[in-house]
Amino acid sequence: MREFPLPLANASDYPKANILATAHKHKFKLNSATPSQFIADGVYTKNGRAAIATVAKSLGLKAGDGILLPEYFCPAMVEPFLWLGLEVKFYQLHSTLELNQTHFEEQITANVKACLFVRYFGFSLDLNKSLLLAKKHGLLTIEDCAHSFFSKKTMLNTEVFDASICSLNKFFPCTDGGMYRLRTTQSLTSPIEPCNRDYKEEIKNIFNFIGLDLLLSKIKKLLLPSVNQTAAIVASEEGEFKKPIYRYFNPNDMKRCCFKLTQCLVNTSNYQEICKIRVNNFKLLYQALKNSSTGQPFIKIEQDTVPYVFPFLLNNSEDFHYIRSQGIQILRWEEFYPTNNHYIERYRTRLIQIPCHQGLTKQEINKIILIINKENTSYVK
Repeated sequence: MREFPLPLANASDYPKANILATAHKHKFKLNSATPSQFIADGVYTKNGRAAIATVAKSLGLKAGDGILLPEYFCPAMVEPFLWLGLEVKFYQLHSTLELNQTHFEEQITANVKACLFVRYFGFSLDLNKSLLLAKKHGLLTIEDCAHSFFSKKTMLNTEVFDASICSLNKFFPCTDGGMYRLRTTQSLTSPIEPCNRDYKEEIKNIFNFIGLDLLLSKIKKLLLPSVNQTAAIVASEEGEFKKPIYRYFNPNDMKRCCFKLTQCLVNTSNYQEICKIRVNNFKLLYQALKNSSTGQPFIKIEQDTVPYVFPFLLNNSEDFHYIRSQGIQILRWEEFYPTNNHYIERYRTRLIQIPCHQGLTKQEINKIILIINKENTSYVK
């Protein structure tokens, strides 16, 4: 298997973040309307990676089949296909992250059966044209909505995506969770039915959600220090800590469902408020950073788009370390394969993902703006 590049930076390199990448507070409301395509007929999985692997098997993809993926990616998107033994080919993107149609068509050979398109940062990025092009060539289509839980089902005449997946912990205050939706309820092969989690795991996750896990862990270490040390030594000697084959994907995740608490949080969230706040936070950041000397916003807000993050293109890649060192948990995709597309290669170090989630306070948004602009002005009243 071709190795992915190592991350350029790790969380351990920086102080603990006080402005997190995802929301950690629940906005409760029963029976809230949602534009999400996943609520009506989606199936829960342990995470988005398991959802990708499940839909690939459900669509009948098998070892030796080819699949076309975008050149700008997180390895978590690619690893499930490698595990299935598919021949992965990468198509080029324009600087806007929209599909390079000419290069895409050049990658189609007799064994290519499917392709995947990504809603980067929650945006459609001309996804309609991509879908029509793939269907023109008779390809199975997978829609990666890991950044776009609130996306609507794409329907162009009779064409729709054969499968769509999403990641729940990017939009809700949960520790796990993915979903997938198939075009028809009758898949080409029987999908794996994930099992519910053990009740001990469920209880532990609830403790973690309400903040009791750290307290219980400290009490356990105080009362049973020698037992904990002995257990760790025995586990190490028995070889239980084996290095995983994949950096992110675990095939066993396909057999396990997400926590019941995750499903509860998704089903009782105030979707309308979450959407409104994310869009508003995005607009505030755009207005304050559009003339920044540090860089420029990567994209404007689209109608009916609920963003996952605020993508921002730095002028100087070293500013990533400066911003991260100030306690803001910004992200960037660093581990995709090297490419001769200089636009995409530049994004490895300079395209950052700034939080714009529903849990941010006005003070935190101000802090983000002040740090990125390197100024001392209040923007949000």
